[in-house]
Amino acid sequence: MAVPQNRISLEKVLVALYDRIIAREITQISQVVDQTKSIPLDAQQRETMMQKAFFLIKTLNWGVFADLNVREYTVLWHELVLSHPSYKFAGDLKRSMTISNVFISMLDIHGYTAFCRQSKNNLSQLHELDNFLNTTIRDVAKNNGCIGNRERGDEIVLVGGRASDILKATFEIIQIFARENFFKQSTNADPSDKYNRILPAFNISAGISGGNTNSPMIITRKGEISGFLLNTAARLQTRANKLAPKHTKIIIAKTVHTYLEKENRLQDFMKYIDFFDCGSIEFKGMSIANMEVLFREADKKKLKYQKVFLEMLSSLRQNLWKDRVMLDCLSTMDAVITILPPMRMEVALPGYKTLAISNDLLHRKITIIQNSFSIQDDYITAIIKFDELMVILQQVPDFEPIVLEYGQEINDRYKMILTHYEPELEREIEQKKGMIFSPQELRVYDYFKSNANSLELLAEKARKSPQLSQRKILWNSMIEKKKSELDFSLYSGKK
Repeated sequence: MAVPQNRISLEKVLVALYDRIIAREITQISQVVDQTKSIPLDAQQRETMMQKAFFLIKTLNWGVFADLNVREYTVLWHELVLSHPSYKFAGDLKRSMTISNVFISMLDIHGYTAFCRQSKNNLSQLHELDNFLNTTIRDVAKNNGCIGNRERGDEIVLVGGRASDILKATFEIIQIFARENFFKQSTNADPSDKYNRILPAFNISAGISGGNTNSPMIITRKGEISGFLLNTAARLQTRANKLAPKHTKIIIAKTVHTYLEKENRLQDFMKYIDFFDCGSIEFKGMSIANMEVLFREADKKKLKYQKVFLEMLSSLRQNLWKDRVMLDCLSTMDAVITILPPMRMEVALPGYKTLAISNDLLHRKITIIQNSFSIQDDYITAIIKFDELMVILQQVPDFEPIVLEYGQEINDRYKMILTHYEPELEREIEQKKGMIFSPQELRVYDYFKSNANSLELLAEKARKSPQLSQRKILWNSMIEKKKSELDFSLYSGKK
């Protein structure tokens, strides 16, 4: 049967176009329009030619964005593609942009390497996991208007045009891996039907960035993502993994939270989540305010100490080391202990000692430190006991890791101040020991001065003595002298 002449003409045009597209001589849809405008084709033929040429250009040049189209990814399309004025279904991918309405989620699978090692003789499991990572992830992301792609090994990157879309896609992937529905009250389907039963449940750490005004994002010639947004998502994912190496955790940039607040009516699942303000972390000289996404009821208990935690962060920002930093840190720790389940356990102390602790004992220890620091002005005793408290709390299961991080940083700085403050106070004690001690105590003090154990009881009395009127002045003076050494930020990433 004879083929119509116009059909042959269109095929010849496509063959010629395909050759030049494959040779990378044509990489943009605008080039196709310019170089075919003189070819006599009717409207339908030209439309078909543009669709086929555009599909091949995307496949060869757009990398992870090859599936992007205006119909299924409407929001993301308008953010990442310069649509052609004559062909709304086609356009050119923006390779370098400064943009606020793009969001990136980086996910990492806990135990992926160990699972692959254990399953090296079970190829069916490995093939199933590989297929899931390469196919199902992409489908779940697409259902939420996001682009999903597997990166190196177990890394998953999602790109979306709305904060709520990227968070929902992240949750759905996490739920599938965990074989658990975190939002049973909502209309979400059971995620486990997408996940082969031969695979175990996995925990995930995720970091989500985006929403930054004038934040740069680069799409390379191979269609790969680079730049600030990707780096930030990776650092937040690393942060989530550090805070919860054995559990699922999602950390988002505070800018993402701002957009979620604006979009919260778009997604039903938003009713079931809360957020914990984690302060800021630094990497490569930049400070990133971040928040934890709370989706389990057990995790939402930490909202009970959000207020005191933020008060501690405020004291740190204002450099209130003379009093408020210590007291606000202790108040935060006290609030964390209050929501912990009842405990009775033994912990190790320096010097091969052990101590039986309970919630009540920890509350009492905190009260003693507060009194020593703020009422008695006995900063040495307070900081020694605070250091011991940090040793204890690091052994308490499920104690809030962010509070421990800040507590350790604060502890290190107060101990630094102590190394300078203690000699100054000792000199004043020496000058006024005749007024502080009775004659008998003075003889004992002088005799046992080289014996720290015996001396400590008397030294503690001396430090608390009303005769030492300069304690607070000395303390405040030392804070002023060392103020430049007190600043710190939690760091995420390579040193």
